[in-house]
Amino acid sequence: MKVLSLLGGDGCARNLDAELSSARSKFSPAQHHEAYAVLARIGTPLARSLLAKHALLSPWRDRNERIDGLLGSSLPEDALLALDVDPDRVPLDYGPRAFRVLVDEHLQPWVVDEGKKRTPKLPKPTKKDDAIKAAAAAAAFDALRLDLDDHRQTALVGLERAMAAGRTWNLERLRRIVGHPLLGRLARRLVWEWLGSRFFRVAEDGTFADETDAALELTEEATVALAHPARIPDAVRDGFHQILHDYAIIQPFEQLQRESYRASDEERAATELARFDGRRVASARLEGLLGARGWQHGGHTTMHKPIGEYLAVLEIPRRAVHARGATAADQLGKVTLRGPAGPATFGALSAVQASELLRDLETLPSA
Repeated sequence: MKVLSLLGGDGCARNLDAELSSARSKFSPAQHHEAYAVLARIGTPLARSLLAKHALLSPWRDRNERIDGLLGSSLPEDALLALDVDPDRVPLDYGPRAFRVLVDEHLQPWVVDEGKKRTPKLPKPTKKDDAIKAAAAAAAFDALRLDLDDHRQTALVGLERAMAAGRTWNLERLRRIVGHPLLGRLARRLVWEWLGSRFFRVAEDGTFADETDAALELTEEATVALAHPARIPDAVRDGFHQILHDYAIIQPFEQLQRESYRASDEERAATELARFDGRRVASARLEGLLGARGWQHGGHTTMHKPIGEYLAVLEIPRRAVHARGATAADQLGKVTLRGPAGPATFGALSAVQASELLRDLETLPSA
């Protein structure tokens, strides 16, 4: 790995990321940590964005902390904002003919020929094309497609986590996100909240509009967040539903249609949540909470989810040790909440935090 860090470059970063991301990776835990350090030493914007992806998706707390230390930031958009990338400017030159790349709102790349025909793949070179240039164009497009897959995953998970955590941004930060060639495509398909004031969306020209599609001017001191359905009034949500329908906008993840849950008064006053105790769920779906949904491995019979300054602990008293596949099932136990000073009541969580914790477990199908 020392050789990789010395050679450096985005090609080395992509190869190392492929091994780290593989379900069949032969890396030991220590080698994972070493690989993260190599990516940090390579230090290109792409290498740092790949590190940010692993910080989001790793279900191991020690690895997340290691990556955060290497990046100097736990905010995934920091690495993406540093990318000097505009996919629409990637040249694809075959010599006698040339193509351009068009990236849609889903961050999927398309090839556009001189007749403006759009296809998902580069055409095969002909005898009239320059073979060397065609090969270079194919390599560039393949690398772009792989990079966009990684950037899309990092951006989507990062933005959804930000909404679930109630993270806030100032107006300058929002403008940077909206103006970014990748993040901006996603930001324009989501609904935002101007805290203490109004809800809004980002129009195609970068301006802001409310639920009636009327222009909205934010003050320079505005604090904004991705709107969570637990905080959106029904009439406002209906207005944005209609606007998205009228403009044929598909949201990048569940937001307006997201399930929203509330803890009962008894649950808010308790340090243990018993509503899931004894429920049997498919093992594969329970494992699906790890990584992208923010849950981490605890011991053999627990899973943890950091929620701000708190830690939710899910007991799993009976795990499917020998069963595999669709028939494997685990039995859930109680959920407890730990704070800086010890056990905490669930009333310490905000409405959004409580809703997301309950949603994680309520949406698990019973086995």
